[in-house]
Amino acid sequence: MAAAAVFLTVAVWAECGGGAVTLEVSNQRILPENYLYIWCSDGVKREKGQKIPPKKVLQIQVASGGAWKGGQQLPYICTGTYTKFYGMDAAPYCIYSSRTAAGDVRVMANETSFYRWNGEKRAWDVIRPSLP
Repeated sequence: MAAAAVFLTVAVWAECGGGAVTLEVSNQRILPENYLYIWCSDGVKREKGQKIPPKKVLQIQVASGGAWKGGQQLPYICTGTYTKFYGMDAAPYCIYSSRTAAGDVRVMANETSFYRWNGEKRAWDVIRPSLP
């Protein structure tokens, strides 16, 4: 995963009305106008900030230079749980890990920012602003 990668879509699957739910953060450009869509299995489009049960798997679609990398989805398993994705106010942080060709990638999200682990500096680098 290139350092210049941009996180365009965050999709979370959880229970929603008896089926799966997808939370999609649409931020083609990382701007304050970011918005969140919640898609339930019944096809209903919900407004941002709606509470959902704790999610199970989070996938991040990665793009570089504004173009999708073949629609590649990198899976991350979250160590925490929260009932409201918007603001992530039911958990202080969540860490996602994935082994890629470039090595292990660790991403942390809290109520203010997303971070990527910098193994050389042994510290977290901010990689994008939080949801508005």
